[in-house]
Amino acid sequence: MNLKQFLTIMILGTILCWAMFVLVIFNINPANGAIALLLFYSSLFLSLIGTLAILGSVIRIFLFKKEIIFREVKSSLRQALLFSFLFVVILMLQSKRILAWWNVLFLVVALAAFEGLMVSLGKK
Repeated sequence: MNLKQFLTIMILGTILCWAMFVLVIFNINPANGAIALLLFYSSLFLSLIGTLAILGSVIRIFLFKKEIIFREVKSSLRQALLFSFLFVVILMLQSKRILAWWNVLFLVVALAAFEGLMVSLGKK
């Protein structure tokens, strides 16, 4: 699979995820329970991963023209996953009214450590 095919599939998948998120927002009552919240958070998570991965890949392709492109796409996908996870967890904590600055700090440090571990394992 070349880069153009990969980005096309990612764009189509991301559009579908955003459409699913919009459908969840307008058609599901959050008072319906855990299923509604699961659909909301999962559709938002997938939409954010796709959007951030596409933006990160495009930016990295233009910044690192001489580098191996799929390595850049892989790291932008991993970072999109981490940022999306951070955002969704922050929303979940806020919905339970337990969000505090030290929670966010702990999450950021944990995700930064995980990213550092993944980068160091990838260089070996």
